[in-house]
Amino acid sequence: MSKLSYRPDIDGLRAIAVLAVLIYHTGLGFPGGYVGVDVFFVISGYLITSLIVKDLQAGTFSFPHFWERRVRRILPAQVVMVATTLAVGACFLFPTHFEDLAKSAAAQTVMAANFRFSNQVGYFDGPAELKPLLHTWSLSVEEQFYLLLPLLLVLSHRYFRHGRTTMLAGLTLASFALSVWGVYAFPASTYFLLPTRAWEMLLGSLLAVGTPGRSLSSRFRTALGWLGLCGIAVACIWYDQETAFPGAAALLPCLGAAAFLFANTADLTSSGRVLAKRPWVMIGRMSYSLYLWHWPVLALLRISHGVDLPVELSLIAVAVSLALAWLSWKFVETPFRTAVGLSRRKAFGMAVACSLLIIVVSQGIVETEGLAARFPKNIRDVLESARLANVGDKECLNIIGKELPAGQTGTFLLWGDSHAQAISEVIDHLAEEQGISGYCRYPSGVVPVPGIWSKKDSNQSAMDLKWDTLQFIKDHHIQHVILASYWTSYLVPKGRKIDLVRDENTEVLSPELAIQVLRRGLKRMVADLDKAGVTVWILRQVPEQKESSPPELLAKHIQFGLSTEIKGTTLREYLARQSNVNTIFDELQRSFSNVRVLDPIPYCFDQAGFSRICNASHSYYRDDDHLSEYGADVLMTPLFQPVIQQISREVAAASGPPERVSPRIQQVSVKESVIR
Repeated sequence: MSKLSYRPDIDGLRAIAVLAVLIYHTGLGFPGGYVGVDVFFVISGYLITSLIVKDLQAGTFSFPHFWERRVRRILPAQVVMVATTLAVGACFLFPTHFEDLAKSAAAQTVMAANFRFSNQVGYFDGPAELKPLLHTWSLSVEEQFYLLLPLLLVLSHRYFRHGRTTMLAGLTLASFALSVWGVYAFPASTYFLLPTRAWEMLLGSLLAVGTPGRSLSSRFRTALGWLGLCGIAVACIWYDQETAFPGAAALLPCLGAAAFLFANTADLTSSGRVLAKRPWVMIGRMSYSLYLWHWPVLALLRISHGVDLPVELSLIAVAVSLALAWLSWKFVETPFRTAVGLSRRKAFGMAVACSLLIIVVSQGIVETEGLAARFPKNIRDVLESARLANVGDKECLNIIGKELPAGQTGTFLLWGDSHAQAISEVIDHLAEEQGISGYCRYPSGVVPVPGIWSKKDSNQSAMDLKWDTLQFIKDHHIQHVILASYWTSYLVPKGRKIDLVRDENTEVLSPELAIQVLRRGLKRMVADLDKAGVTVWILRQVPEQKESSPPELLAKHIQFGLSTEIKGTTLREYLARQSNVNTIFDELQRSFSNVRVLDPIPYCFDQAGFSRICNASHSYYRDDDHLSEYGADVLMTPLFQPVIQQISREVAAASGPPERVSPRIQQVSVKESVIR
């Protein structure tokens, strides 16, 4: 069987890629370090295609042998990492996290992790940083590519050998075009799935079937090699989470990797000689294991210590990851890859057995709801009670309150994003009590203001939905609109989460411009609704918490016998973070007589100025910014009860003699009790 000559510079390039990813994921630098994955894709496409083409030319290629090499190279270290992560998770992960981990493990075992994670991008799937196997999406993409590429190359070698390059080029361009379009049309699928990532590996494939470049001058190849490395470096430094990726932006790191590989194919230039030095090569040789281990280490640390790790813990994570990577490379990767006594039948048998074992164990974890019985009932009750309200389909206009008689329309609309969903059940219950009907619409991550959008709702369907909602209000003579949203997330970056709002007049994104965009959009919408005689109730945002999972924090306190009097964010911190958006709301209330601003401070903060995060047995929050169903009932019912009562009285007055109400309700002053 023919072999390729070893190129130490490629291991050096692997080192650059994995270190970029590691530094980015630990938050220690390189805001665009995620492009290291794309560099890996180009390298993989180049090496795999080179191996297959060389074997085809020698007449020695066989699918069993190809897959034996892939199994030996990929599976052992991966199985050990997944099994270890499951074992560690069983020791301290709460049921929800552990069940999610088991599902991820099973998905990766059948090469489908990227499909799973492409569907887990909403608010309610939990922060990406807390998913210990999230990084396996890229492994699934490569494995799916390895399934298809050999078949394509074998067919082209047999039937249209001279058209092989044209075929690869056509597939590359088609995948790239799909990626450029999809990064805006369906960003999650574009990021995670093979059709929009294949061009990166196919770029390496094209390089492998091309000429080695011996005819080019040494000076040109030297410049090309350094230019390629500079392209990767610029992407690591210049890109960030706001960069539309992959799409056209992925060209820079991918072409950079391809340029380096091409420049050093005939012989090593100065850039190749630098990366061929021993420290780079050593990191490059264990880059696969380092990539495998660094993310579970970080995710498990974040689950136990919070999403935003302090620098010292991030450095510890780097050290632990490097140690585990070396052990994995030394005692798992290398022995299995080079074991002469391990026959092909045994290798495949072990692969099938290990895969089945992980699937069976994972299924058992799922069936037992994350082995929930590991924890006492009071802790399970805390975790299970932290649900989010869910009234109807998030995208649809759902009826809430009293059931609508045929031919009649509701009188109010609850409109917003997931923060509106969090209070939907409270509004539903109060409206039903008062005998009035309304609607709700709360697609996640969609700011409820037509004509402006953020990264998450920049697709045409989300923008159309907002205009349709506004038109529905006017067409059906809705008298009251209640707006609830995660307002600050569209104005103020939180950690590394940036999702600033913009409009057609915004060329450069910044928090300052985002404030102007939201002000313009809200003023335009409120003025439009004012002309239609609609009263607009705007709920100031509920306090955000520093803890990513207050339910789990409360459960830990109960588990270890600590005080359950947990203090949330302070009033001063809350007001500071909300100052910009609250200024906009105050301006609207002064400028428009139809605007009522609802203040949650009297209900969400205690006398000492700390936000109320839980009681002794229930969490008021589902995560760091969404109220749980229980929390919304406790904190928001007294806030919204007089609002719904006022709407009810207006409905009764408009339809006939007012119904008799109790003296207690008559004495409620909406303005005094909830408007500040």
